[in-house]
Amino acid sequence: MRLKNSRFETFNDGLIEVCIVKDRSIVGNRLNNKIRYGNKVIGISRFYKAKIASDSVDKVISIPFVPAIQRGDIIILGEEQYKILLIQDKYDTQPQSRYLTLERINVLYSDKREG
Repeated sequence: MRLKNSRFETFNDGLIEVCIVKDRSIVGNRLNNKIRYGNKVIGISRFYKAKIASDSVDKVISIPFVPAIQRGDIIILGEEQYKILLIQDKYDTQPQSRYLTLERINVLYSDKREG
């Protein structure tokens, strides 16, 4: 059943890996597979609120609704690593999705995953 006033969400900008970290090292993958994402616009309000909180918002992406992902997990997008600062569940989209607010990591985490 289609919800009234729901927006269709697309995830066609690429693939990300969601990783578990411990002591500045990537120790495993949160999910078995990479997942698709869509880029979102960083609003001016979100940008300045992050500045006030001494955070840096570098990217906002939408992903399909995956409850296993947690705040503090690391996203690998190409050669870049990002820390998840905020997760917003979006129930008014088709399909249901999550918006992840990301901060770029300047000193990369070492990758200790096997394989």
